[in-house]
Amino acid sequence: MRRENSLSATVNIRKVYSNILGDKNSIHRYKDYVLKRLIKKQIQKYILDGSLTETDDLYITICLDEQATATNGIYNLKDSIYEELVEGIHNFDYGTFHNPVMHSKVKVDVQFCDSSQNYLIQSADILANRVWNSYMRNKPELREFTNHVSLHLS
Repeated sequence: MRRENSLSATVNIRKVYSNILGDKNSIHRYKDYVLKRLIKKQIQKYILDGSLTETDDLYITICLDEQATATNGIYNLKDSIYEELVEGIHNFDYGTFHNPVMHSKVKVDVQFCDSSQNYLIQSADILANRVWNSYMRNKPELREFTNHVSLHLS
C-alpha cells in the first residue's frame, strides 16, 4: 500500500468574483483560501479514517513553489491555516461559525521552495499538469490516484 498522499484543488474561474480576479493581491489571498480549504479537508479525512484524532498534536509542513506572497488579507497563509484548524472561523457576512477541527497543539510551517532544487515541488507540478489536462481533455480517469484528495470550488 502506498504511503504517499496527494492533494489537488481546482477552481471554476468563471465563478470567481471579478473583483478578486482584477487585483493581484486578491488573487493571492484567494489562492491562500483554496490551499487552506484543501489542508482542512485532508486533516478531516485523516480524522475520519482514524489515522489522526482531533486531540493529537500536529506539525504541518507545507512546501510551495516560490511565488508572490503579498495579499490584501489580514492573515498570511500560515496563520490562516492555524486559525481554521485550531480556533475556528467566523464568517460575519453569513453569520456563521465554522468549528475548529483540532483541539491540540498545532504548528504550521510554510516553506517556499525553488522547484528546480526540490523534487517534491517538481512532482506537484506534474500532478497539477495531469489534473489540468484531465479537465481540458474531459478524461476524469486521469484524476484517479491512490490516496488522493481533491477539492473542486465552483
